[in-house]
Amino acid sequence: MHLKKKGRRIFTYRVKHRRVFSRYHPLRSALGMTLMIAAMILLGIVGYSVIGPLVTRMQQEAQTPTQTPDPYIPGTTTTAASGNTTWSPEQSDDTTTTTTTTTAAALPDPEEGYRALYLEEEAMASFEALSRAVSDAKAAGYTAVVLPLKQSGGKLYYASALEEAQQCGAVVSEQTAQQIAAMITEQGMHPIARMVTIADSCYPLISLEAGYVIEETGQRWLDKAEADGGKPWMNPFAAVSRDYLSAIAKELADAGFEQVLCAQTAYPKFYASDLTYIGSSVSDRQSRIQGLTSVLNALGDASAACVYEFDLYEALNDEEEALDREQLTIESACVVIRYHYFSTPFYVDNDRYDPSRLSLQDKTRLLMEISEELTGDMTVYPCIRRSDLSENELNEVLETLHALGYGQVLIQ
Repeated sequence: MHLKKKGRRIFTYRVKHRRVFSRYHPLRSALGMTLMIAAMILLGIVGYSVIGPLVTRMQQEAQTPTQTPDPYIPGTTTTAASGNTTWSPEQSDDTTTTTTTTTAAALPDPEEGYRALYLEEEAMASFEALSRAVSDAKAAGYTAVVLPLKQSGGKLYYASALEEAQQCGAVVSEQTAQQIAAMITEQGMHPIARMVTIADSCYPLISLEAGYVIEETGQRWLDKAEADGGKPWMNPFAAVSRDYLSAIAKELADAGFEQVLCAQTAYPKFYASDLTYIGSSVSDRQSRIQGLTSVLNALGDASAACVYEFDLYEALNDEEEALDREQLTIESACVVIRYHYFSTPFYVDNDRYDPSRLSLQDKTRLLMEISEELTGDMTVYPCIRRSDLSENELNEVLETLHALGYGQVLIQ
């Protein structure tokens, strides 16, 4: 049996490497080498980016160790708010005495203007509470605070040295005005006092002349029956009333308060029968104006720091009787603007204005023009009610007032 000769099988290069993914194909070998080199380069880059900064940080830490600041505790006064404080313990046998030296912080430049925050009556509860309130106001960006040192009813939230104030029981604080003003100044803030004027039922208790008197009987007039808690009111026509208020204003200014806002210079709500009992002094329009302006003028004469505070909306509604340019000699006025009252049309000297069609900036310009017109040549300080505006609106109003040239703005 003969086998068929098939001949020798020859494997050529083309046949052997005809598949690209064959392990004998040269392209596969080159691709593998390229990928391995790329992986090594990538590994080197990643390793350096991770390890490099750690090595650098360790070198920097060795040369300059990091100092961890003291933690902030809410309610405490920081060095920035209370000045520079140095603690120096002095050893003496078994006891350690700690002495404190406080350096007053630098006050903001008054020429650059400042923003003053009205503090609530609750802040006057104690000296510590007041200090915290002042510190919080500074942290919020204010550079001045307005303190309610004489409230409606006649209470004084400072230890007045006036004999009359002590006799009538008006004093409800142990800190003097000097101590309060010094504490505010040491925190780098401007101190401003606010005093309610003739809405005072304390002083008339020890001075019949200081209050209203029923003409026929000579008895002290009360705003309602004594059994119902009726109280007297200060009579602006009495010289002793003006002298008492002027003494308080001067006491506050001399203590270091840069301004004394004189507020609520208005009559109580008299009944028709009251006008008959008390007399024409409170029923005649011109007489009423003269009585109120005489108080403000006396305060202005007592101290140039005195500022007449009034409400713009009430002035436009003829409720601010003391606002009489012909009789007023006090030099400055604080105009309280409540924006929510100026959302509908109003009139000024028969001229109609519709603020609802104005932007907030234009409304602010209009209200300040009206304020300047009402006060004449008096220096005007705008006071804005925070509750009437959102945070963004308040900032817009403040920017507008600054652009109009009002450096000092007060915020209730």
